[in-house]
Amino acid sequence: MRFWFIIVSFWLTVVGSLFVVDFSVAQVQGKGSLSGYVFNNETQEKIIGANVSIDGTVLGTTTNAEGKFVLRNLPAQKYILSVSMIGYKRKIVREVSVLENDDVSFDIYLEPTPVQTQPVIVTASKREQSIQEIPVALSVVDEKLLTQRNSVAVDDALRYV
Repeated sequence: MRFWFIIVSFWLTVVGSLFVVDFSVAQVQGKGSLSGYVFNNETQEKIIGANVSIDGTVLGTTTNAEGKFVLRNLPAQKYILSVSMIGYKRKIVREVSVLENDDVSFDIYLEPTPVQTQPVIVTASKREQSIQEIPVALSVVDEKLLTQRNSVAVDDALRYV
């Protein structure tokens, strides 16, 4: 009796392991990947940290330290990619076809766009005040002044105020 138990256990283990191997191979078949680099179209430099996502899904990634992105295990079909980064215009790449067991690789070029913000007002009082309430001299440093003086850091800009 013990002999039959060992033989049946052995065959169940073999058949079960074949099922697991067959199932994992079935999951990989029919999948492809998208990869490539994201560049600044003016300087041709690779962009680190750009977001690359597939529209209509939750799938996405960011570019690594070399500006490369990889989206793996994608079902074979056509996709619309959205590529974005702060300081750059969003780019939509349409009709990207992923083929079975194939890596589709291409480069994406983003156009730099300045980030528009409101002026920053720095005060030295102990409480928040509006500009009209401030009893001391006030200087407003705008974009034009910063550009003329080629200020890179805040302390450079405040040196002339």
